[in-house]
Amino acid sequence: DKQEQIQMCDQNPVFIAGPANTPDRLRRAIAALGLKLVVNEPHLASNTISCVYGPDGCDGNQLVAHASQAYGMSFGLGLGMLNGKTFRIGHLGSLAVPMMLSGLTTIEMALVDLGCKLKLGTGFAAAQDHYRNNQIAIAKHLAA
Repeated sequence: DKQEQIQMCDQNPVFIAGPANTPDRLRRAIAALGLKLVVNEPHLASNTISCVYGPDGCDGNQLVAHASQAYGMSFGLGLGMLNGKTFRIGHLGSLAVPMMLSGLTTIEMALVDLGCKLKLGTGFAAAQDHYRNNQIAIAKHLAA
């Protein structure tokens, strides 16, 4: 229920309003990094997991292993035909914004560590901007 989600945001400012908003924030950040989603049609995408193609030349399995070993963060391997080409990011339950941002930061650092060409902070900044703008809209709605 939308009203219940707004109340949850009002009571706890770091709570992301419902699982439907979490993937959108995450996917905007993934796009800002120049990465592509396996499922890029929003109406077909899962609310609980996103499968992401790694940049050209970066193995998804190496990313998952490195993120776990170097930073203690777990991501999923690509399955079946996508193994080695993709990695998976889970986003279900009451996922707080700082939790999502730490995952994005880990992805960025691991990709750079593995020699992938991207600018650190790009995805993080996109997610922060989207979150801040959404919180401002919620605050205006609650004030009305």
